[in-house]
Amino acid sequence: MVVQVFLLRHEAAEPHGDDLERPLTEAGQASARRAAENLARQGCDFDLCLVSPAKRARMTAEIYWKAVGRGRLCEERGLAPGADADDLAVLVNAQLEPNRTRRVLVVGHNPDLLYCLHSWANEKLSAAVSLAPGSLARIDFGDQVRTKEGRFVACLRAEQVAVTGDSPLLQ
Repeated sequence: MVVQVFLLRHEAAEPHGDDLERPLTEAGQASARRAAENLARQGCDFDLCLVSPAKRARMTAEIYWKAVGRGRLCEERGLAPGADADDLAVLVNAQLEPNRTRRVLVVGHNPDLLYCLHSWANEKLSAAVSLAPGSLARIDFGDQVRTKEGRFVACLRAEQVAVTGDSPLLQ
């Protein structure tokens, strides 16, 4: 069974305040809604969502979850800013339900998620692959997340996720 892991960088957040308590901007909320609704129109859903405890990540995850969630949404302290790719792989694997979990949404921060993407991919990714606020990337694995064993599928900026029909993320 293939496990599809989607790495979602939180949307645009207010620039000032306690780092873990900064909320999304109104524009960030609207962008997340457009992207999530477009994925829902294409039949996308997620079995599991792991989210950072930071308010901006939780807000992004909740918006997505309303549109495309159908399983568990779990706040994970291990996804707070500064998360390590190997630790995150362990965290994701611990939450997988064998033969049931096929799509996982991981909502967190840069540069952490970008490090995960590059660390987990079984190929060298272009330096052009980046995770701006709201960007969504997909990487596929066999039964578990393992370093250098993931097949990179696609990475789209928020505005691309919001408007792309037949998204390469869902192929």
